[in-house]
Amino acid sequence: MPIVRLESCEQYEELSLENKPIVIEFWAAWCASCKHIGPTFEGLSDQWSHKLTFVLVDVDDKAFGFEFSRGHGVRAMPTFQIIVDGVKVSELVGADQEKLVRWLLDCFRV
Repeated sequence: MPIVRLESCEQYEELSLENKPIVIEFWAAWCASCKHIGPTFEGLSDQWSHKLTFVLVDVDDKAFGFEFSRGHGVRAMPTFQIIVDGVKVSELVGADQEKLVRWLLDCFRV
């Protein structure tokens, strides 16, 4: 499954029903660090999408992303969060590729 661009609460609820942990990247088009880490996030999605759902949320999307990001306590980009059964269980802030990979390995032992 490719990375999902989250655009509504209904879409988020549907993904939550799949009983797979959700890995969210909160990003913005103007964020150079987000562009830097993007290919790594895509690679992780390609490798682990059978176990995890990978999602992008544009924090500048006024129709959905802005409020969703605020509701999740996002204050910097990129921010990555792991959601299990509707609950945030872990968060990583920053564009360090090695930390992102280690973080997922530590959280899921994938």
